[in-house]
Amino acid sequence: MESNNLDVRDRSNYFKGMLILAIKDNVIVEQEEKMLMDLGTKLGFEKKFCHNAIQQSLGNEYLIQTPPVFSSRKLAEHFLRDGVKLAISDNNLDPYELQWLNSVAKSNAIEKTWLSNNLEEFINTKGNDNKYSLLENMTTSKNDTDSVMNMNQQIPT
Repeated sequence: MESNNLDVRDRSNYFKGMLILAIKDNVIVEQEEKMLMDLGTKLGFEKKFCHNAIQQSLGNEYLIQTPPVFSSRKLAEHFLRDGVKLAISDNNLDPYELQWLNSVAKSNAIEKTWLSNNLEEFINTKGNDNKYSLLENMTTSKNDTDSVMNMNQQIPT
């Protein structure tokens, strides 16, 4: 899927939502920063913008932390899958990160069990399932409909 297939609001909500998730444990580790930079540039944002947003996010009391609401359920599911990967990238799922993911799911009318099942699946596959290679691979197989970063697919609305 190409980032220009998403409107600017969805792209902004996606990046900002991931940024908020990353700071929920009050630290952005190197792996999280790399993932955020990759995601931001794949969503069409300038590297400098992404870098500044990441650097200025910790301790920013003016960063409004309302859960993003996406234009489609499918996009919200992609966000949550990416969020699981980002949250666990430091090998520690902080309770505040899980709370944030649950609030995003709720705001997008996604059942708590859906998120729990995907979190469990990610842990069981150790992230090796194709649908969890969202930030590393820009293309996947034709059957993979779960990657927001798949540059060959569009999200149905």
